[in-house]
Amino acid sequence: MHKELPNLPSHWRGKEITANQFKDKKSPRAQVIIMYGKHFCSHTALRLYVPGKGAMFWDPGGGYSTKHLSHAVRSSDVIKNKAPSIDQYIQWRHDSKLPVNGIEIFDYTLTGKQALELWAILDQGGVAKNHPKYPFNTNAVGLFCGHSVSNFVERFLGNKVKVRQDFLPHNLSAQLYQQSFDQLIIYRNRQYALYKNQ
Repeated sequence: MHKELPNLPSHWRGKEITANQFKDKKSPRAQVIIMYGKHFCSHTALRLYVPGKGAMFWDPGGGYSTKHLSHAVRSSDVIKNKAPSIDQYIQWRHDSKLPVNGIEIFDYTLTGKQALELWAILDQGGVAKNHPKYPFNTNAVGLFCGHSVSNFVERFLGNKVKVRQDFLPHNLSAQLYQQSFDQLIIYRNRQYALYKNQ
């Protein structure tokens, strides 16, 4: 057991922002999302945005759109059609009575080439046998979200951030705090705060 946001350094000070202030911009980006309940980490997901294509939301072993949102198309745990914004996803968690005591969004700017490569992997639900990083697929069973996302980050974002696969979301979070990120967005008490590397 641990508190929500156990890895956020106590001396870091964020700037309060609104959801509109971190909407998708012109640059492609990957966002690693780690969620906490009151005494535990509860889920991990990943969001990819590519200008001109839109967004994909990978929810390994999660439940977004499976019952509640008929407009969203979910395939191999990836929401490909009308993928939610961060704010929409958090609101869905509130509506679904899922833990939202604290949420970390680690945000990484990508090159166009990197973004398209990641898009193809999520769109296909994995990689083919002739891919140098085979095997990998986006399907996951419940409770394996942390392992799935850390595996993806290790394999396909290794040029941006170095992590080891880990089953527990808060352990992935601890590794990400030790790396460079473009920005960190923290959600708690229904408010957002923006942090830069410190």
